[in-house]
Amino acid sequence: SGYIFTIQGYRQNGSLPPLGFKSTDFGVTWDRIWIGGGYGNFAANSLIENNTGTLFVSYLFFGPNFSDVKIIKKVLGGDWVTVYSGDTFAFDMYLYNQSLYFATGSWGSSALGVIKSTDDGNTFTQLNNGLTYPFLIKQLILKPEIFIALYTYNNAIFYSFDEGENWSPFNLTGLNSIINNVYLDDNQTLYACTNSGIYVYTGPLNVEDRISQTDFSLLQNYPNPFNPSTNIQYAISSRQFVILKVYDVLGKEVA
Repeated sequence: SGYIFTIQGYRQNGSLPPLGFKSTDFGVTWDRIWIGGGYGNFAANSLIENNTGTLFVSYLFFGPNFSDVKIIKKVLGGDWVTVYSGDTFAFDMYLYNQSLYFATGSWGSSALGVIKSTDDGNTFTQLNNGLTYPFLIKQLILKPEIFIALYTYNNAIFYSFDEGENWSPFNLTGLNSIINNVYLDDNQTLYACTNSGIYVYTGPLNVEDRISQTDFSLLQNYPNPFNPSTNIQYAISSRQFVILKVYDVLGKEVA
């Protein structure tokens, strides 16, 4: 569309307020679309406009004895209204398949993690299955083949093959620096920008080369026949939650 958005994110007492701008000509000219108000320390985190022209802004506003953390929205021709008020703010906001996705942090002890709205921000669903508490998500990458979440609490990166319904952690062996951002290029190469340089993830992403979801293999158990214990090896097309059940020759579930 040629639309670009930017936000000037921080204001201390007595300085200029944070501002949000929009460009419709690839950054040649800019129009101011939001200004943060009040007296105190004001940090604006993110801004997005959805397909219907509704604007969303996430900010935290704090002083010596108070804090105000909100996600607000403004429909075309309307006023600003609060979408969420509490301890959670959105590090970043994304539009994917007509739905809004927020990567949330917190002014308090825990955040909402990855949240999704399909109704213009009126209601939200948390997508945290497989993520670990306290759900501090700094960044999301949303691709048809894979979702990626940068987790700030313990320097982890998670992936999902079902649009955020279930998450699993990447193996980050060898990466011992704080991760600031992640990037996935068109060749499905994942980069991590850290305090000590840029790292490249060389493990399989299981994106283009993974086999059909219906393909699997189940190997012969060993030892066979059963002893007090046995080993059953199997392979499936991707990392996911699996229930393995054992039946006897009569069809009765035994394990």
